[in-house]
Amino acid sequence: MFGRAAQLFDGGGASIYWRPLSRQLYFGALGPMMLAHPHVVAGLHGALLATVSVLLYRALRSHWSAPWSAAAASFPLIAEANRTFLLWPTTFQDLGALLGVAIAIHEASRRRLFTALIALLASLLCKESALIGALLLPWIPAIERGERRRWMVATVSVVAVWAVGYALALSISGIQFQRHFEGWRPALPIRLLWAMVATLRDVLGIGAVSARLGSGLATAFGALIVAGLVWAMRSAAGRARLRVHRAWLLWGLIWFVASTALLSEVFPLWGPFRSTFAMVGLGIALTPLLGAAGSAWLGLSCVIRLVLLAASQGPPSAVAQMPYQQAAALDFASLSRVSRFTSQTQNALRSVAPSLPQGAVVSWRLRPQMTQYTFAGNKALHVWYRDTTLSWVSRS
Repeated sequence: MFGRAAQLFDGGGASIYWRPLSRQLYFGALGPMMLAHPHVVAGLHGALLATVSVLLYRALRSHWSAPWSAAAASFPLIAEANRTFLLWPTTFQDLGALLGVAIAIHEASRRRLFTALIALLASLLCKESALIGALLLPWIPAIERGERRRWMVATVSVVAVWAVGYALALSISGIQFQRHFEGWRPALPIRLLWAMVATLRDVLGIGAVSARLGSGLATAFGALIVAGLVWAMRSAAGRARLRVHRAWLLWGLIWFVASTALLSEVFPLWGPFRSTFAMVGLGIALTPLLGAAGSAWLGLSCVIRLVLLAASQGPPSAVAQMPYQQAAALDFASLSRVSRFTSQTQNALRSVAPSLPQGAVVSWRLRPQMTQYTFAGNKALHVWYRDTTLSWVSRS
C-alpha cells in the first residue's frame, strides 16, 4: 500500500485527503514492526493520549487551580470512544493532530510562538481537523491582547503554507475529499445535527452501555450542568468566578462547536475517535461553568463519566453473525470484532498453509457479515505471505 511512501505529495496509498505525517512518515517508521509487535503500537497510542492530557493540564495549570486543570484535561482520557485509538493504527491521523495542537496550546501558555507554530504545522500534516486549533490558538485567553496580532499573523502564515502544500498535492495526485465519493447527502443542518448528537454520545460514552443506563446517566449529566449553572448564579462568588473565566468558557465552547461542525463533512461514516478533538473544547468550556458552583460539582461530573467508562462493554468474545449496517460506526466493538476475526483467519490459514505458491487463490465461504474490510481486498494475503500475486475468492 505504501510503495510510493517517499512521495510526500501523494495520498500514501489512499486516494482521499493529504496527510503525509500521519500516513507516509508514520507507517514508514512503524509499518515494519506492526505485524510482529502490534501491542507496541497500542501502547504508543495510549501513551500519546496520556501525553495530550498532561500537556493540557500543564497549560491550564498556569491559569487555573489543580482540580480545575485536571478535570478539563481528563476529557480525552475518561472517554469510552477513545479506546479505539488502541485498536487501529490509522487513528494516529486524529491522535497526531490532537497531540500537535495540545503541544501548541502548551507552548502558547508559555508565550513560545516558534515551537507552537512547529507543532501546529505537524498537526495540520496529520489531519485537517487541526485547522480549528490553528485558527483559535491566537484567541486563547492565555495570550495577552497586545500579543494577539503577532500570533494571528504567524498562525495564518502556517495555515497558508499548509494550504499551498495541500493544493499542490491535489493537483499532482488527484486526491479528493470524502464527499466526492458519496452519493446524495442531506442538507447541512441535518448533517450538523447528526454530528452534534454523535459527538455528545461519544463524550458520555452512552453508545457502549445499555440504553437504560446510558439514557439515565446522560440525563443526569445534563441536569448536573444546568443545576451547576443555576447554583453558581445564585451567589455573588459564583457569578464572580463565571465572569473571571468567561473567556475560557467561550473559547472552549467555540472550539467544541466548530470541531463538531467540521465533522458534518464525514457523513455518513462515523468513527468515535473523530470526536476526541471536540472533547478538548467541551472540557475547557464545562470546567469553569461547573467549577464556579464548587469543586464538588466538578468531581461529580468526573464520577459520572468514570461510571459510564467502567460500564462500557468489553471486546466481543466471539465473531458472530450480525445484520448488515449501512455506514456503521467504526466503534470499539466493531473494531475489536474485526481485529479478532483477522487474527483467527490468519492463524487458521497458516496452520494448514504455512506458505503458498505464487498466484495462489484462497477461497472463503460464509464469511461473517461486516468483516469485509478485514482483508482490504487482497492486501491481507499480500502482507501475511509477503507475496502480491495472491488473491481471495468467495465461494458460496
